[in-house]
Parts: sequence; structure tokens; C-alpha cells
Amino acid sequence: MALGRQGDRQGDLMVTWSEMPRSPGHVFYDRLQRVLVAADFDAFAETLTGEWLGVQQKLGLDVNFWFGHQGYEYIDLGRFWQILLFVGLLLWLLLVGRALRDWGRKN
Repeated sequence: MALGRQGDRQGDLMVTWSEMPRSPGHVFYDRLQRVLVAADFDAFAETLTGEWLGVQQKLGLDVNFWFGHQGYEYIDLGRFWQILLFVGLLLWLLLVGRALRDWGRKN
């Protein structure tokens, strides 16, 4: 008995973030979260930290090459993060290709 054949008996197993119950948070932290997300603070802090560590030579030359500042003006990802991004994109492409292949077989 394959799982794929029980689709008519199974309900939706996927729950999105917006459907999950949310406890009321403190007003200050809700506002702070909205401000930080709107300002894209995570990317800013990561970029600034990587540049600072690279310029101050706190990482060492080998570690700086893999994780630190690469010298680009806009994208300053280390080589490790560039490879990880490439692998993630390949994985995404594989998943989309499999979904399209299955969709094409049904039609």
C-alpha cells in the first residue's frame, strides 16, 4: 500500500506558518520585528560583520577567503557561502524539475 494512493483518505498534512496559532507578543517586540524586517537588518548586520572581520584580519587569510569578505562591492559572500548558494540553487532546480516532470506525466 503506497502512500501516494491514500490521497483521498488523508487530509492536508502541510501547515503553513500563517495557519499556526500565534500567542500574543509584547507590543514593543512586535514593532521592533516589523522595523528590523522592513530595514533588512539581518543582511546588513551579516554583511557589515563579515566586512569588518575581513578588513581587521580577524579571520586569517585562509578563513577569510572561505567565510569573509571577497572584495566585491555588492555581494561580499565568502567562497563557502557562494558554493552553498550554488548547491542550494541546484537542489531547488532539481526539485522544480521533478515537480514539472510529474505534472507533465499527468497531462
